[in-house]
Amino acid sequence: MKIAIIGATGKGLTVAAYLQKIYPDVTILDVPMEPLEQIQSRRVTIYSSTTFLTNFVVKPIESCASDYDFVFLFVHPFYNKNILPILKSTLHESCFIVSFQENLSDWELIQSS
Repeated sequence: MKIAIIGATGKGLTVAAYLQKIYPDVTILDVPMEPLEQIQSRRVTIYSSTTFLTNFVVKPIESCASDYDFVFLFVHPFYNKNILPILKSTLHESCFIVSFQENLSDWELIQSS
């Protein structure tokens, strides 16, 4: 199973880390590259009942592949106008997109994408 996490937020990285324990093909995509460069150069430490380190493949959103099975959105809704058209033109129809964004203020944009 191939998974993309869009948004290098604390929640996004935590979900990615736990998913990566089960599914090794997890990629972090984001709009600003600065957080991605820091994540790529360092390992991410997840603190929970068990502490573990993980490495992620990180890419800019423009490098989104077409063969993801699941895409999880953690990015701020401000970026939807840039991200959603990329996802629509790139992802295959059977891909599931799950949004963990704070609100659905862009519902019309999401429906049209």
